Amino acid sequence: MKQLFTFIIFSVFLIVSCGPSAEEIAAMKRCIQEEIDIETAVRENLQNTFDAPFPKRNKNLAKILGDTLQLEGRCFPLTFKILSTRKSNLIININTGDTLFKGTVCKYRDFFYFSEQINDTSYRIFALKITDSLIYGFQNYFQYAQIDSLVAQGKFPQLVKCIDKNKKVIRLHPDKKELRKLFNSILANTKPFEIIGAKANIKANDLEEAPTPIETEDLEVIAKVYPNPAVDELNIELYQRNTATEFYLSDLNAKVMLKGDLGEIVNKVDISHLPNGIYTLTVLSSSKQTETVKIIKGR
Repeated sequence: MKQLFTFIIFSVFLIVSCGPSAEEIAAMKRCIQEEIDIETAVRENLQNTFDAPFPKRNKNLAKILGDTLQLEGRCFPLTFKILSTRKSNLIININTGDTLFKGTVCKYRDFFYFSEQINDTSYRIFALKITDSLIYGFQNYFQYAQIDSLVAQGKFPQLVKCIDKNKKVIRLHPDKKELRKLFNSILANTKPFEIIGAKANIKANDLEEAPTPIETEDLEVIAKVYPNPAVDELNIELYQRNTATEFYLSDLNAKVMLKGDLGEIVNKVDISHLPNGIYTLTVLSSSKQTETVKIIKGR
């Protein structure tokens, strides 16, 4: 809170140095104070935590959004520094020095899921939807409050592990399919922030880190399949090594053209003898989980 008030003083100093009127300065101070009051009130009344982070691998957020992110805020532009490693991401408010987020960022279909660890057994999860110039859901504390409200109303029961009404604690499971439904309902009515000067960078990254054109973010066994289209060789990359995983490559008539075992993380499959066309790659894991993607054979 001390840092926030320091930021208020700094902001007012900046405004005075640029020559706005006393009325404009007062309006800016009210706007900033409103933001502080709302965030403080919401955070003090939050109830929900998750018993695990979102169950996908971490994405490098700096590669997707760039090292610096500037948004058009309600009161003034917001500028953030993004620092990413293979296992985590850090978002810092450049103006105040406050840490906005520290944790993992996972992509599942149309959302980025941010998991932040509170203690050894508790996590908070919120979601962003990012287009080429807009970010939906950046004010995460509003999302937390809406999760509390929706769960208390009896919606999304499959997410609930337990609810202690006396202690006002809601314990949730991070089921990815149910979370997608939850955040679809939350972000559908969320006003986005506009990204300033980052549109070209986001388009260049296409909001994806993986080089494969196949969308496998909703798969748990298959990590990547590339190249696609393929000519002579197909690489099937798994999230983890499993000697019991099998694959089947079928044509459009469901005839199995090729089959075998996938015993490595990256498995090379010779398809040079197959006719050009569209195939279905089916992977069967040791837990009997089946995943399917489309493959194009030919230049």
